[in-house]
Amino acid sequence: MVARWEKTLRDQKLSNDVHHVLTPKEKTVTTAGTAEELVSTSTKVRSLTIESKPGNTGQVYVGDYQVSSSDNDGMAPGATLDVPVNAEDGFIDLSLIYIDVDTAAEGVNLHYTVRTPV
Repeated sequence: MVARWEKTLRDQKLSNDVHHVLTPKEKTVTTAGTAEELVSTSTKVRSLTIESKPGNTGQVYVGDYQVSSSDNDGMAPGATLDVPVNAEDGFIDLSLIYIDVDTAAEGVNLHYTVRTPV
């Protein structure tokens, strides 16, 4: 699945001076019941799809730094969530998004696009 997206977006020039490149990444939560940020430093991206790892046995919860299983129904294994961009600047900051899990050592796959110079 990622390979198809990478080929499509990596080779497609979307503006005169910039390529948008699909970047896959994984995030695993060490301790169930403890929210963890997707990344530790500010990382602004143009698009983001969060996929609950298909091999998970429990739900994954997505939200801010206080996310927990009581906030939403969570994502079942293999489910995806397209995160909307910030209307003000057109970016999503990955460091502002947190996940929690029902089962320790489970998590998500991230698929996001970043701008790179040509």
